Amino acid sequence: MPVLLLALVLVHLIALHQVGSNNPDGVEIHANTSKSSWPRDGIPFHPYYTVKDLFGVSVFFVIFFWFVFYKPDGWGFLLDKLNYTPANIFLHTPSDIHPLWFFLPFYAMLRGVPDKLYGIMAFAGSFALLACLPLLDRNPIRSIRYRSVLYKLNILMMPASFLWLGYIAHGFATEHNMVFGLHVTEVFYATFLILPFFNKRRSLGASVAWLIATEAVVLLIDVWMYSIHAHGWNLMLLTDWIPATYLLLLFGLAILFPALTQDTRHLPERLTAGGIFH
Repeated sequence: MPVLLLALVLVHLIALHQVGSNNPDGVEIHANTSKSSWPRDGIPFHPYYTVKDLFGVSVFFVIFFWFVFYKPDGWGFLLDKLNYTPANIFLHTPSDIHPLWFFLPFYAMLRGVPDKLYGIMAFAGSFALLACLPLLDRNPIRSIRYRSVLYKLNILMMPASFLWLGYIAHGFATEHNMVFGLHVTEVFYATFLILPFFNKRRSLGASVAWLIATEAVVLLIDVWMYSIHAHGWNLMLLTDWIPATYLLLLFGLAILFPALTQDTRHLPERLTAGGIFH
C-alpha cells in the first residue's frame, strides 16, 4: 500500500506539471500575463504555498497524534474492538469483525450485493467512477462557484452517501443493514452517473426523461436482486425510498424550478476573492 500511494503521488505530480493547477474561479491565469510572462494572478510557490501547507500539516498532526496517544480506537469507529481480542486456541471466530474505518463504505457495498462476483464489481466500480469523472462532467465551467444549485446539491450528496455507507457497515450484518447498504450504494452511484445531466441546459422533457430513466434503473436493480433471492421483496420495497426519494427530489426540483439547474452566465476573466459557494 505505501508503494501504491507513492506511485499515485508521482502520477499526480506528472499530471499537475502537464496541465497545471486549478483555482477556485476556474480561470486560466496563464491567459493574462505581465511583461515578464508571469501570470498577473499568480503567486510564487514559496513562501505562500509552503506556509499554507505547513499550517495545514500542523493542524493535521495535532488531530492525528491526539487520536494516536489518547483515543487510538476512535470510540470503536476507527478500529473494531474485536481486533484487540486475543487469539482463541479453539479457533472460535467472532460472528462479525469490521474492517478498518476507511474500508467500511466498500464493506457496505460488498454486503449489499450478496453475490460475490457482482459484489466485487460494485466495489471496483466505485473506484472506476472516480477515473471516469472527466468523461462524466464535461461542463466547460471549471469552478463549482458558478455551477447550478442542484449540481452543488448532487456534489454534496457524494460524500454524504459515502459516509452513510460507512455508518451502515459499522453495524451488524443483518439483512436490514444489507438492504440499506444496497440502496445507499445506488445513491452513491447515482450521484456520479447523473453528472452528464448538468453538462448543459436541459428542457422540461429531458428532465422528465432523466427522472423516469433513473427511477426505472433503480427498480430494475431491485427486481434483479429479488430474482436471485438476495433479499426479501417486502424489505426491498420498505427501503427503496432512499434512492427513489433522492432522484425524485433532484429531478423534481429541476422540473418545477428550472432556474435551479442554470449555471452562472457571466464568468470572471480574473480571479476574485469570494468563497466557494458565493
